[in-house]
Amino acid sequence: MSIANMRVGFRLGLGFAVVMLMLMVVAFIGISRLAELNNDVDLMANDKYVKSTLVNELNFRTMDNARIVRNIVILTDEKAMASNKVNYDKNIVRIDEIYEQLEKLVKNGTGRELFKTMIEAHTAFRSYTNEVIQLGLANKTAEASSVLFGEKYKTQATYFAAIKALSVHQDQGVVDSAKQAADDYRRALAWSRHCFPDHSQPAEATRWRTGTSGRNRRQDCCGRPVQQDRA
Repeated sequence: MSIANMRVGFRLGLGFAVVMLMLMVVAFIGISRLAELNNDVDLMANDKYVKSTLVNELNFRTMDNARIVRNIVILTDEKAMASNKVNYDKNIVRIDEIYEQLEKLVKNGTGRELFKTMIEAHTAFRSYTNEVIQLGLANKTAEASSVLFGEKYKTQATYFAAIKALSVHQDQGVVDSAKQAADDYRRALAWSRHCFPDHSQPAEATRWRTGTSGRNRRQDCCGRPVQQDRA
């Protein structure tokens, strides 16, 4: 049966059904695009950025503790030494919290390998600084200085290098996530413009281009041909 032989009511219903199907397809694709963009933003804000911030804070507190260790070795006033030790312990508490958070967030891939390397370096560095602090608080300045600048001093450089490696990796993750979100946004915008072209372009937005036939063919700013009135 051809469409011409169909009843008017049936043809109207069929046309309406086709339009509804097309709208459903467009809505589904649109929702999918928004979901992709939402996932990108969520990954950047709640994963990549969080890990980057934690690693940077870890680096700051570790550097602060390295400074405190030297203060304890240099100082002779017991109250000042005790005050530095309190600040050292506060940093240690927060550092341990950061490691617990990173343990849950850094799950696989290169980040996980860098995290394991950092943990190993941290264990050696913690043992080294604790030994120096114990000697310093016991007023064994000579012995504390010997350990501070001795063979174990290399553990500090190794630990800072491990922190920096993870920090660079996480910072790059933030950049990559932001780029992915921007790319998904541009694709979604291009798709929406393709499905819903804007016909309200001002007159100055149209221009003349030369077609393959050699004749001037009028097109809008998106490259679509514009119907021309014939005299």
